Amino acid sequence: MVIHKSHTKKDLIEIIEVYDIKDIDNYRDLNKDTLSTFLDLHLRTINTIEPKLDYFDVEDLDELRSYLKNPSPKQMLSIKEKDIVIDKAKHIVFFCRVAGYCLGATTYQEKQEVLEDAIYIRKYGDISTIRRALKLLSNWSELDEPITPVITYRCQQRLDRKKRIKTNGLAKMTKSQGNYVLSFD
Repeated sequence: MVIHKSHTKKDLIEIIEVYDIKDIDNYRDLNKDTLSTFLDLHLRTINTIEPKLDYFDVEDLDELRSYLKNPSPKQMLSIKEKDIVIDKAKHIVFFCRVAGYCLGATTYQEKQEVLEDAIYIRKYGDISTIRRALKLLSNWSELDEPITPVITYRCQQRLDRKKRIKTNGLAKMTKSQGNYVLSFD
């Protein structure tokens, strides 16, 4: 098995930490090629892993090997491409928030241009600006159906975890009417 080049060093470090691989010393200090080689060797020597579905959509060791052998599901963008995608998302946000869904107040000439930009950026749903732009655009009354962003499994798990923490972890205050005496020690 050879780990595909599209997996970043950060991805490989995350796999080592999630699956608690202790056989690779100083893995953070290694370069990507060396880290990839050591991880590959380690995955050949073990028989099982414990699934961590909160992080990866991987049930067993064979699926993890297959995941690493194939290209990364994360969309890798060059700086120029990312600037273009973010710029299109910002135009959509401006169209929604500042212009109030009015084409005349933006650089867009017709509805089709807005839809083309939205469809173009939807495949980069791991970027928060893209998700925000498409969420705002879904409130547009002239939109037939909402355009949903394409989000990788890992990013979706992170978003779900944040949402659970936000809804369950925050203290809530309730107010009721009546006479109360507060005392402080």
